[in-house]
Amino acid sequence: MQNRKMILLQRPAGNTCSELWQLDSESVPELTPGQVLTKVEFISMDPTMRAWMNEGSYDGGVALGGEAMWAFGVGRVVQSQHPNFTAGDAVHGMLKVQDYAVCAGDDLDKLSLGEEPLSYHAGFFGMTGMTSYFGITAAVDVQPGQQVLVSTAAGAVGSLVAQIAKLKGAHVVGIAGGAKKCKFVVETLGCDACIDYKSGDFSTQLKEMMPNGIDIYYDNVGVPILDFALSHINECATVVLCGVIAQIHNLNQVVGPSQYLKIAERNANLKGFTSYHYRDRFPEAVVQLRQWLEAGEIRNYEQLEHGLENFPAVFEQLFHGGNVGKLLLAP
Repeated sequence: MQNRKMILLQRPAGNTCSELWQLDSESVPELTPGQVLTKVEFISMDPTMRAWMNEGSYDGGVALGGEAMWAFGVGRVVQSQHPNFTAGDAVHGMLKVQDYAVCAGDDLDKLSLGEEPLSYHAGFFGMTGMTSYFGITAAVDVQPGQQVLVSTAAGAVGSLVAQIAKLKGAHVVGIAGGAKKCKFVVETLGCDACIDYKSGDFSTQLKEMMPNGIDIYYDNVGVPILDFALSHINECATVVLCGVIAQIHNLNQVVGPSQYLKIAERNANLKGFTSYHYRDRFPEAVVQLRQWLEAGEIRNYEQLEHGLENFPAVFEQLFHGGNVGKLLLAP
């Protein structure tokens, strides 16, 4: 059995161009006790993968020239040498960008599927859902009537955060790029308004759409959008730091906000988090998200691309506004 895998040839210097990657193939090794062989069905495309490409990233960094690129995913067990897994089981874990994954069974989560498609567990019930849920309900506890601004509102995390905040009774304004995405944010997600950062003066749009200021800003972008938001926050506001997509290609030279003194002036909070700070509460999030989903109170939006060989181009969509909703790759 042959396994295709996408490997990283060199560390990126700025943008993640196609020359950094190579599609390789090797035989699937025999399993040893405790291991599980999984057919990868859906690969979760996440901005954090860009950080993993750097040597010495917060998780160590993917190795060059041999190891498959790191990525979370879902799949079906083909063979198992682990007592907790049998052929056909649906699993989630660090399956990487490849056709087949050999993993330690202890590193995999067996999925309990409802009526939802398996792909939902690569995003909605995976890291995307956990980040969105805990970011807007635990890192900050959104309340009815609060003024909430969400960046990348047409993206994976942003679209779910916006829906949850709206469900909780907040006045929600999204930020997206282009008229098509802004229409999606308002008409499909149900946000009260959407700022098109590609059209017109951002500060003017912000003042017009949020005349009552900002109580919660959910930041997936970083500077310069973060500075605009800080200039418009209310007393005791909270800025939730989730992502820094605007600077993801230059993580060694990240630029901080110039308007950070607004935090002190307005007795506000700057709150950072990752979903792993709430890992012991993941089952709670899955239950609640499934309830909302089955009741039709929130929806999951996916953009599915196909072909392992197309990974470089699909990956680049994350950084150029090419996707709406959760971006997935089916090998």
